[in-house]
Amino acid sequence: MRQTGETFFQLALRMSKLHKDYFLGLYPPNESRLREFAAEAQESLEAQHNIEAADDTDFDTYLAHYLAD
Repeated sequence: MRQTGETFFQLALRMSKLHKDYFLGLYPPNESRLREFAAEAQESLEAQHNIEAADDTDFDTYLAHYLAD
């Protein structure tokens, strides 16, 4: 770092970019797999929304039950 005059942050950022570029360059993006991941993420968000919408217990009651066990 002394030779280049970089700060630790600059070095870490530069090395991170080099590693990112290296690993992204190993294989071309798999569009089919990316679509699968996007669909799974959407399903997960919908499931979370449904769970939260079905919750009818306020936090204080939940906490009291949780701490009682």
